[in-house]
Amino acid sequence: MANSSIEKCNSGEAPGGNVEASCEQTLGAIVMELMQAGQAVTLAHITLRIAVYIEEASDLQQKAHYADVLRLIMSKRAR
Repeated sequence: MANSSIEKCNSGEAPGGNVEASCEQTLGAIVMELMQAGQAVTLAHITLRIAVYIEEASDLQQKAHYADVLRLIMSKRAR
């Protein structure tokens, strides 16, 4: 099921530097980073990591992509 927030997730930059990452790929990369760092994979940790990426993003496109990822996980949680 496609909605506008998921459709927006087709561009941006994932933590690995992939400019064409989808929200799902970015979310997967964040989960992998947490696991590799030995952190628990919880909604709180994922949300915090996304917030850090939004804050550190160097351009508006990156910020928008991470905001879309955050909206995606929050919309899934609300269902």
